Amino acid sequence: MMNDLPRSGHSGKRGALFHTAGWLFADLLLALAMIFLIANTRDITVTQAHATPTPTFTPIPTATPLVRLETKPTVFSLTVDYQGLLAGSASARQDVANQVRAQHALKGRRAGLVLAFGGAPDQSLTGEAEDIASKVEDVLRSLGNQGFVFIGTSYHPPFFSLYSSLSYVNLEVYLYAQS
Repeated sequence: MMNDLPRSGHSGKRGALFHTAGWLFADLLLALAMIFLIANTRDITVTQAHATPTPTFTPIPTATPLVRLETKPTVFSLTVDYQGLLAGSASARQDVANQVRAQHALKGRRAGLVLAFGGAPDQSLTGEAEDIASKVEDVLRSLGNQGFVFIGTSYHPPFFSLYSSLSYVNLEVYLYAQS
């Protein structure tokens, strides 16, 4: 009457293998849980939670067009009191400033680059011509400081023009392009 014995669904060695594997799996899971718990409880520092600020809308700025200089300069000549400029005369500087302010092509514009050419009757006076052109550039810088045309303008070291009077300074003014 073997049929009278209840069946467990597993027989012999096969049942014992599954039974042992189950306990082994449970033991490994317990070991992993302990490792995880120990690893996460070491050197715990308590920090106070801060309230998270409410996000604010930040508009994306629109791209500004690139600034460029016109390719053709505005050219004009000044008649200067070169001896007064070299001596630091205020009236000679003011005369240069008045002539520059009178240039209609500069009204409402901004200069990016200036090239100044002092006149030199011959090669022996080229140094003096460059000094005069440099003094004119100083006047232009002071006009820029007053908010007129030459704000943040770059200046190339002064040039000279041969066979021209010391009383003449030629300016090449490269203006920013208008949109």
